[in-house]
Amino acid sequence: MRRLRSGLVVGAVALVAVAAAVDGIRGGDPKPEPRHPRAGAAGAASMPGSVSGTLVYLDGRCRLHRIALPSGAGSKAPRPVECGLALDPSGRLVRDGETRQPGGALLASCADGQVTVRAPGGETILRRRGCSPAWKPDGSLTYVAGGSLRLSSRLRGRRPLLSPVDVRRAVGLASATIGPTRLRGAAWLDNRRFAALLTTNKPPGPEALDLVLVFEGRRLVRGATFLASRVAGLAASPRGGHLVVRTGRGPRQVLTLLDRDGNPSNHSFVNAHAIAWSPDERWAVVATQRSILLFRATGPSLRARRLPVVATDIAWVR
Repeated sequence: MRRLRSGLVVGAVALVAVAAAVDGIRGGDPKPEPRHPRAGAAGAASMPGSVSGTLVYLDGRCRLHRIALPSGAGSKAPRPVECGLALDPSGRLVRDGETRQPGGALLASCADGQVTVRAPGGETILRRRGCSPAWKPDGSLTYVAGGSLRLSSRLRGRRPLLSPVDVRRAVGLASATIGPTRLRGAAWLDNRRFAALLTTNKPPGPEALDLVLVFEGRRLVRGATFLASRVAGLAASPRGGHLVVRTGRGPRQVLTLLDRDGNPSNHSFVNAHAIAWSPDERWAVVATQRSILLFRATGPSLRARRLPVVATDIAWVR
C-alpha cells in the first residue's frame, strides 16, 4: 500500500492505467457485488498465462471466496466466516489487527500500550510494554517501546535495534528538516533490512508529518523516501521485494508502492485498501471499493486488469 522532489515522495501522484484511475476516483457507494463464478471468468479473459495461483478474498458479507488463476474460475459456494476477520499473506484468517509469525503459528497484536503474543489456541505466551509489533522473516518479533525498536527477548537490558539517537542521526543524514521525530513502526524486508516509519513530535504546521526511511541494521540505506501528512500503514511484501505505504482515509485512501531500497515505483492506487503479491512477487492485486485490479509489480508496464468483484481483504497463494 503504497513523486519525487529533493529525494522525497510527496503524496502519491501516479495512477496505474485508466481502469485504475476510473475505479479509484469515482465516488459513491460500491456497486453491488457480482455473481462470483461468472464475474471471475469474465474478468480473467485477458489475463497473461504467466499469472498463476489462487486469489483468496473476503467480501463485505463476511464470506470467503477463491478465484483460480489464470482461468478466473470462482468458488461456487463462498464460505461464511466470522465478521471482523482479516487475511494474512498465506490466506489464513486472523483477527483484524493481528499479525502472524512468518512460517509459524504465533500471533502478535497491540492493545492498551502492550504487545501481546498468543498461541494458536488463544493462550497468551508473551507480553511486553510497547506497540507496533513486526515479525522478522526468521520468525523473531520486534516492537516499538520508548522510541526504540526492540527485539522481543527474555534478556533484560539488551541494546535496542534502533534507538532515538539512531533516529535523530538518520533524519539528519536524510536532510529531512521536519522537526523532532519519533519512531512509530517498522516493516521488515529481510532479517537485517527494514523500513522505519517516523512521525514528528511537534509538527510545524497544523498536521503531523510522517517519514519513511530504509535501514540496513543501524545504517541508513538512502535518504528520505516518503513524506506525507499522515501515513496510515506501512508493510513489506512477503519476500521483501516491495514496500507499500497507505495514506488517507476511507474513499481517499491511497496505496503507493516503493522498491526495497525505498525508491518510488510507477504504481499508486486511489480508493484502495488492500494489496497482495503473487508468490514470485512479479504480479500484485489491489482491492478497491469497486473491483480487484491485477498488475505487473515489476517493470515499466502500467496496464492493470480489472476483476469485477468487491473484496474487503485479499491474499494470493500458490
